[in-house]
Amino acid sequence: MLRTIKFSCFFVLMLVCFVCLMAYELEDSVMILNVLWDPTAFLLIGGIIFGGLSFAYGKIAIRPWGGLIVAPKNHDNFEIAETIGILNTTQKLVIVSGVTMCFLRVLKTIGMFRSSYEVIAYNLALALCALLGTSLVSLLFIVPVKAYWESQTLPNDE
Repeated sequence: MLRTIKFSCFFVLMLVCFVCLMAYELEDSVMILNVLWDPTAFLLIGGIIFGGLSFAYGKIAIRPWGGLIVAPKNHDNFEIAETIGILNTTQKLVIVSGVTMCFLRVLKTIGMFRSSYEVIAYNLALALCALLGTSLVSLLFIVPVKAYWESQTLPNDE
């Protein structure tokens, strides 16, 4: 229960700090929320990640996050190595999905060159926010979980 609370607090703290700092930096909180809240990008990125993980690992695809919250603290080395492999695959899928979404948005922007510069700038911002969204997913969901699982390794004596 304590691990669930710690993980939830960490997640909320990182998300709130990111959004608040970006709103302060850009001095327009409504604009940053409009650009960052993009359901199409979330569906594409989530579909690539969950589809790739379930295809590659099947039922154990969510072990890193489920094991962090509800599993006992004692893990064997094989389970830890397998879980770190899942997280490495997840990281690669996040990078591929971000680059794919950015490329699709740039292609859409190229097709709109007859539009005003505000429309082109907004679409280029959406393309860059796809990369920003994937880095945020990596920062919030993969890096801390990977650090937890790497800290669970047993010494060679055991």
